[in-house]
Amino acid sequence: METEHSRYETRICLALGLAVSRAIDSTHALWQKWFAHRQWWLLLAVCGVSEALFAMFYSIQQVRKATLLGVSVRKLFPSLMIALPVILLGCSYFIGGDSGDSSSTLLETGASYLLLTEHSPRRGALCLFRGKASTFFVFTGLSLVFLGALLAASNWHRRTREYVEIARQNVPRLFAESEIGDVCRRGLPVRVLSYNVCVRPPGVSGSNGDDLKDERLKLLLPELTQFDIICFQELFDSYSNRRAALGAALEHYGMRYHVYLPRRVLRLPPKFVDGGVSIFSRFPIVEWDYIHYEHVVYHTIDALVGKGVLYARIELPPYWPQNLRPKWNASSFPNNAVYTRELENQGRARYLHVFSTHMQAGDRPGYEPEEYHAEVRFCQAEEMRDFILRKVADDEGPILITGDFNINARVSPDDPRESKWYRELMDRLGRTAQNGTALRVCDLLSHAHGGIHPITDDGKCIDYLLFDPRHGAMVAYGDEDNAVRIYRYTVPQAARTRIFPEQDYSLSDHSAVLAMLRVPISLPSI
Repeated sequence: METEHSRYETRICLALGLAVSRAIDSTHALWQKWFAHRQWWLLLAVCGVSEALFAMFYSIQQVRKATLLGVSVRKLFPSLMIALPVILLGCSYFIGGDSGDSSSTLLETGASYLLLTEHSPRRGALCLFRGKASTFFVFTGLSLVFLGALLAASNWHRRTREYVEIARQNVPRLFAESEIGDVCRRGLPVRVLSYNVCVRPPGVSGSNGDDLKDERLKLLLPELTQFDIICFQELFDSYSNRRAALGAALEHYGMRYHVYLPRRVLRLPPKFVDGGVSIFSRFPIVEWDYIHYEHVVYHTIDALVGKGVLYARIELPPYWPQNLRPKWNASSFPNNAVYTRELENQGRARYLHVFSTHMQAGDRPGYEPEEYHAEVRFCQAEEMRDFILRKVADDEGPILITGDFNINARVSPDDPRESKWYRELMDRLGRTAQNGTALRVCDLLSHAHGGIHPITDDGKCIDYLLFDPRHGAMVAYGDEDNAVRIYRYTVPQAARTRIFPEQDYSLSDHSAVLAMLRVPISLPSI
């Protein structure tokens, strides 16, 4: 009985295998028949779509001014547009084989008849080597793909190892902390950094050639030991592992919590590049979220970049003084410190809500019209405001908004007064939302400089640090030494001639924005 059963199972397996084999053969035959009559139409379609994409990218001024792999895009793209049809034509002919007649039919109608076709009186020169060339091209292509993947994996591993090694060498700098008496008297320091590091995707390096992305990040790493919360802009992770390598290095500094603004390809328009915004924290990030801006200038490269707002809900230390409320308005705080006058209980204000953004670029000569780009950024600010109010509806903790707004707060490089764009920005952020709530943000950078907006990028003030204390136990000291300031990280003297031969020794085209916040705490009794 078992033998009959086994034979029955064997016959079923053979029948299923035969059916699957016939289905595969039929599908393959149909595909060959369909492709043989349509391969040139497919080739023309691929060429047309590719040429249209090249033309679209080339029409964007930001792309034309950039470099790709060290070559000016203005010179590279026209060559690619000419070379692409030639490459596709050659690959289709040599790899296509002899299965279809459509290739010969099409080629016979052109000037390449005598050279390529098999039906010419003199047999085409390339046809004599068609079979060998097909094998050579396929083997070479697969070998190059494998070699490229191997080199990329090796490069990513090497970069991570180098970043981590630099972090390990600078771990001793972590222990240069404030005295315990200062912490008990003035509160636990929460050191914040917001920095546009100008680390764009691979191959994109501006108009000056190689911008030394890895070298600049390696030089920046030792300076990051002093911070508890870091908000980066233009730290792009698409087609590179620089953000991941930097995150692995920062874990050695105790910053084990990390979120970033991802890309979204399956949307219109597709976001092929991530937003470049990241938040690293020494304190636990218990929740995170993001949005991509709906308002964007579609004829700029920003339409394909996932710019938006990144949110991190950070859990603050839970130890508050029992007598905090009577002392909250005491004279121990500086006169112009920014803090709440209506402290709520710990259960309703447990978290620090950090938001970081990078808005629409383009407020510089050549990106006209300025009014239109400015209005897009104001609409993005409204999107950010509504997103913030939704995320903080269940907690009364303080709000910190950082990032590159691309909205110049200065009238001009020589006039630090408030610009009309800045006033419009603050007005839009402060408007009451549909749910009846509103933001009451303080521009810490302007507040700490007596109402003056310091320059953060090319004669402009476009990097911001906005703070709304709400009902949380957090204080921003306005007159504490270097409590809120800008700082331009530069290349150390020893590396200037060895790595950076240019005269501009800055690690980025932006200055960093630094802030020292304080959380009033008391140590737990043991």
